[in-house]
Amino acid sequence: MPVNGLTGRATRLGFSSALAQAISAAASVDEAFEATLRLFCQAGGWALGQVWLPAADNAVLTCGSVWYATTPGLDPFRQTSLGLRFTPGMPLVGKVWADGEVRWAEDIGADRDHFRRAEAAAALGLSTGLLVPVVVEDRVIAVLEFFTHDQRSDDPELKDLVRSAAAQLGSLMAQKQAETELRLSEARFRAVAETASDAIVSIDSTGVISYVNAEAARMFGHHPDQLLGAPVSVIIPERFHEAHWAGIARYLATGESRLIGGTVSVTARRRDGSEVAVELSLGTWQVDGSRSFSAIIRDVSERLQAQQELERAQALEREAAIRLQELDQLKNTLLDVVSHDLRSPLAAIRAITTVLQRDVTASQ
Repeated sequence: MPVNGLTGRATRLGFSSALAQAISAAASVDEAFEATLRLFCQAGGWALGQVWLPAADNAVLTCGSVWYATTPGLDPFRQTSLGLRFTPGMPLVGKVWADGEVRWAEDIGADRDHFRRAEAAAALGLSTGLLVPVVVEDRVIAVLEFFTHDQRSDDPELKDLVRSAAAQLGSLMAQKQAETELRLSEARFRAVAETASDAIVSIDSTGVISYVNAEAARMFGHHPDQLLGAPVSVIIPERFHEAHWAGIARYLATGESRLIGGTVSVTARRRDGSEVAVELSLGTWQVDGSRSFSAIIRDVSERLQAQQELERAQALEREAAIRLQELDQLKNTLLDVVSHDLRSPLAAIRAITTVLQRDVTASQ
């Protein structure tokens, strides 16, 4: 490729293909940026390439850590760039950030009104500048800029070429960002799941276990490696297998389930064949057309045992209350009988006493 510019259709197509391969092979966004800056500068004879990125609050653009230079002595310009911040609309970087348009500046050293680094550029002999937005879904997520020592006229075809490269960069950045967010999400999930007091089990649409946390392994008496890749039926009593597989098939076919989103009481099976009463909350999600399920499982056997013991105690208490009531009624009946029996002799004694008193009185 020529060092004095990307001239000729075949040369530019070759550059475009090489750049696409480099971007696709990049393991990170920074590697993709570095490949783009390096290939463009080397092939097109540009002296310096660097990237501007939004700060964490997305309020300003800052000069990124990735840059490339084909000529020495450009560190002062690099340091000037690192000390600047651009808001949307500020010339020239801020304008590209705001409107997403490629800009070609033929003589940046002389354009002090629109280029804040004009003095630094002129001091180092930098002349023409090219600013290219990296766009993802109509949003500028980075700005690439390139500079030459020689003055060059606007080149629409070259602008289209670098715009296409920036589009590939945008796609890669979106993909890498999604991958990073997925990894972070998985890391957060595992951090929570591994310390959870409830068992967590995930399966794919075929019923194969794809994840278990430490509590699940402990609850079911397996080592985690013994459960991963095994059918979920290993933790389901055999008498429920048919209903389980039928439920999965029905949900995959119709999207309807009585279990998903709610909590149900079921019976699970341990490794030794014993059974444990559990409460199960089931959720589902889909990634790339593949359906997965996760269950949060709580051992409720101790709670059920405590509940049964409480019910037994309450039943004994009710029986005791009934027995006490019966004894109280028996006591009252006994008192009535005794009272009646005592009153009868006393009445006879009183009658005899009255007669005797009358007889004594008459004899006197």
